[in-house]
Amino acid sequence: MQYTQTHKAPTDIQLSFHVATHLKDVPPQLSDLTKQELYDLLEIAYAALTIHEDAGLQKLFLRIQKIIPCEHIVSGLGKVNCKEGSQNIVKIVNGSYPADWLSLYMRQGYASVDPVLLYHFRWFKTQVWSETFRRATATDEQKFIDAARWHGLSHGITMGIPDMHNLTGSLFSFSGKSIAKQPRDIAILEFLLPYLHAALTRTVFSASADYPSLTLREREIILWMKEGKTNWEISQIVKISEWTVQFHVKNILKKLKASTRGHAVVIAMEHGLIQL
Repeated sequence: MQYTQTHKAPTDIQLSFHVATHLKDVPPQLSDLTKQELYDLLEIAYAALTIHEDAGLQKLFLRIQKIIPCEHIVSGLGKVNCKEGSQNIVKIVNGSYPADWLSLYMRQGYASVDPVLLYHFRWFKTQVWSETFRRATATDEQKFIDAARWHGLSHGITMGIPDMHNLTGSLFSFSGKSIAKQPRDIAILEFLLPYLHAALTRTVFSASADYPSLTLREREIILWMKEGKTNWEISQIVKISEWTVQFHVKNILKKLKASTRGHAVVIAMEHGLIQL
């Protein structure tokens, strides 16, 4: 038996209720946040589900700047060559990056020498700039790094998600003098990442109706995934083996063309396969 439904954006009341009832369901690495900080974090995450335009994403960036020490945010979506990791940027949504830096970046063709960008679209792993900069030894890379520092972009974090459905990949860069000094900053941003990715993608592509439906068992499992449960915890709750849960999780990720569990949950919520 299959399950489908028409997706509707949640109302403010629904969002507030969901946030209030899911404060306990954030990842363990965020357990040191205050109740108010957790509330703000979840509000940002679920507000992202309603965004379809650049302006909405830019407003969301402003809210993020209130919970982490971040002075500049920029996001982009690129067409990705899976074999080479190369990218053709198809969309940029600037939150607060210096306009003169973005203009210089384009004029100078820095995309071809930016070590953070080149690594990102090949591996899609969270990068702390200082670590990537230390590994960059080529003359062109050093010139780029010097130029970025001159524009006040010395410290930052870059992350994103590959999107197999659209053959694209997202990039989110957060810059600030003290960002990444605390593990909580990265944990907060990684928690928000699937929601930000979905919002950015929605500003370019319309929500597609061709996502496959989920079986009742898959829907049951992804609902527990949404609550942050591990495969073992889900197996204990639904009374099946951990191997069977793992099998269903793999099928869910494959069906939804998701790269991570969090990404799958956001896709499922966005397309009405599960509810808030």
